[in-house]
Amino acid sequence: MIHQTFQEVSRVVQTHLGNGYVLNMDDLFPLFLFVVVRARIRHLGTEIHLIDDLIDKNIQNGELDVMFTTLEVTYYLYLIFAIWS
Repeated sequence: MIHQTFQEVSRVVQTHLGNGYVLNMDDLFPLFLFVVVRARIRHLGTEIHLIDDLIDKNIQNGELDVMFTTLEVTYYLYLIFAIWS
C-alpha cells in the first residue's frame, strides 16, 4: 500500500504538471503527509511497528525503505502536531 500510495501521488502530480515532471522528496513529503493525515488510518503506529518487525532486512537499503521511513516520519510528525493542537 505504501508503494501504491507513492505511485498514485506521483501519477496525479504528473497528470497536472506534465509527464516530464519528477517529484523530489522536498515536493513529495508534504503531499504524502497530507494524504496520510487525511486517510485517518486507525492504529497506524501499530501497523508501522508490525511492518518494521516483519520487513525483510535485505530490502532495507532501497526504494521501499525510503518509502517506509517516510511513512514513519509522517506518523511521528502527525503525533507532534496532535500534541501541540
